[in-house]
Amino acid sequence: MRKYIFVFLILFNVSAIEIEELGERLFLDSRFSHEFFVVSQGDANFNNGTLEGFSNILKVKSGRSCSSCHMVDQEFDHNGMRAYNDFSKSTLIPERADLKTHTLRNTQSLVGIGSAYANTRLSHYDGEFADHKETVLGNFSGRNMGWLDSEKSSAQGNIVNIIKNDNGSSDLGVEFGGAYKDHFLELFNKEVSQMSKSEILTYVTDAVSAYMDDLDFEKDEKEQYIGSSYDKFLEINGIKRGPTQGEHLSRYVLNLRQALFKLKKPKFIKKTFFDTHKRSFEFGESEW
Repeated sequence: MRKYIFVFLILFNVSAIEIEELGERLFLDSRFSHEFFVVSQGDANFNNGTLEGFSNILKVKSGRSCSSCHMVDQEFDHNGMRAYNDFSKSTLIPERADLKTHTLRNTQSLVGIGSAYANTRLSHYDGEFADHKETVLGNFSGRNMGWLDSEKSSAQGNIVNIIKNDNGSSDLGVEFGGAYKDHFLELFNKEVSQMSKSEILTYVTDAVSAYMDDLDFEKDEKEQYIGSSYDKFLEINGIKRGPTQGEHLSRYVLNLRQALFKLKKPKFIKKTFFDTHKRSFEFGESEW
């Protein structure tokens, strides 16, 4: 866990799990989008937090959230499970006065973005932000959510309005246990009505960043990756699946290369069909 988040948790005596749960709710909430802002006219609880029935006005089925592009099981019946990414070469965005309809890039996977093994902390491969913590607020008030560059102040004001005035009646409010103001009071020991705009935006950014940092591939009790056929191949051949404590990543890579070179009669992983991905995976002769 990064030092900043670690200090943040100590100051407020907040568990990482609670912060990540708040971050997940924010990640899924479509009310931070320009679409919701226009139709709701400032009512944070408009239509229980949805835009159902207004698709003819805005040419969308609902407001956009982070999960509109960083999908998991939203299209599962047709395309299988996603790893917090979408299906497009360039991602669709709401049409506005600038006439832009797509991003400059596809939506990359967020799984593993906070891993100690990640080479970068980029969440979008267009160079706009150097770290996914910057991406959070940048996109809550940016073009992906339907906001124009000239509307950042309105976008941020909308975030504050939702946090302060949400009554917990939305599906997410019911699922996550109440209004945002109750969560903020419990987590940060302060009424949202007493928080400045800057404070609220900081807490929102930190919570979503903590949630994103926790998105990782399957691990065992020793924090070693175990979900893929490659991971299982290393395991059954007695090769470490990651650095031990204190071992530099470059040293681990060197040791891994040597271990693979010495492996004369490898044991392979047979092809297995995964319902969640609607395809098979293996680590056999061709992978070797």
